[in-house]
Amino acid sequence: MGLIAFFSTYLVRGIIKRFPYLLLRFDLYKLSVLFAMPLVIFYTFIAGAGMSVLRATLMILAFMAALIILIVYPPALFDVSFQLSFAAVLAILFLTPVLTALIPKPQPAAGRPYILPALCSKGLYAFALFIIVSLSAMVGTMPLIAFYFNRLSVVSLLANIVIVPLLGILAIPVSMATIFFLPFSSILSTFFLDIAGTLVMISLALNDYFASLPWAACYLTTPSLPELLCFYVFLHGVIKALAHLIGHNNLINKSIINGSENESSVHKLGACPVWIHYTLAGAIVFISLDAVYLYQKNSNRVDFSATAIDVGQGSSILVRFPGDQTMLIDGGGFINSSFDVGKYIVAPYLWHERINRIDIVVLTHPHPDHINGLSFILENFPVREV
Repeated sequence: MGLIAFFSTYLVRGIIKRFPYLLLRFDLYKLSVLFAMPLVIFYTFIAGAGMSVLRATLMILAFMAALIILIVYPPALFDVSFQLSFAAVLAILFLTPVLTALIPKPQPAAGRPYILPALCSKGLYAFALFIIVSLSAMVGTMPLIAFYFNRLSVVSLLANIVIVPLLGILAIPVSMATIFFLPFSSILSTFFLDIAGTLVMISLALNDYFASLPWAACYLTTPSLPELLCFYVFLHGVIKALAHLIGHNNLINKSIINGSENESSVHKLGACPVWIHYTLAGAIVFISLDAVYLYQKNSNRVDFSATAIDVGQGSSILVRFPGDQTMLIDGGGFINSSFDVGKYIVAPYLWHERINRIDIVVLTHPHPDHINGLSFILENFPVREV
């Protein structure tokens, strides 16, 4: 929906530039945004006006969509897609300006003697901005993805570099062309629709390729809510410290250029605020104590426990011995079913219990309702003995 708003704004802006009367009397940017909004709303209904589309549209029209959605449907707060959507947007708004300040902006060439180098520098700068936006969204959603899916993607940034331009720069404008040509020519509309469909299929194939790489993602135990909060607090402190450092360096550079007139400003800005030091130190201390607690909790276990995991008809039992020894007896499974009990039931329970390795795996007998769930466990958990 952001891309739709982007292309709609520039389309309307190009049309308005054809009319000098409007240019002389109105602000071009405000007018183009104003007239682009109906196109965004129109596309919302064309796309089916589903909850995800409506949410994206409201985020474009006003960031207060979060409040509006929660008023209309309060349980949306606990919806995974709601949390990921707004975490990505907040991360982009919070991280991108600071990270962008770290890269030098292309300088206009005097008299434009060399056009190609100037275009190359602008292209590299735009590419760097694209990387920063993707990285910001990835960092902002990473804790939530680890919490809900127990995974961290290694290839997401690389996949975005390839797939997002293919969908955003090519497929979406072609899809818009399909909508605009539909009332006038079914032949042209079908032609553009076929192109858009091909681009989408290529994107899905590339996505499957990246996801199939053996090193594409790594599995993690389920982080706790205090750990998630600590991550975001630490990230906030790092970005604030970085922003302060950038502002301090900019003032120093200005004072060097302009003489001593900015020295008082540099001195006033001074060192990083104390609250940032306390924030970073507190987060580091919490992470350290949390790691020690988890290690002591597992290694100093004094009880023997056996937990029957609900896998349906079959059986799967997790046995924990005093100390740090674990044993998994059977893994459940279904006959003639593609549902992976090990991936979607047994493994999530183990991760929830902060278990990332198993000492002994026992198979009582090779029936599907006992063995099928063990394949995923053996492939994705370090197992000492079977």
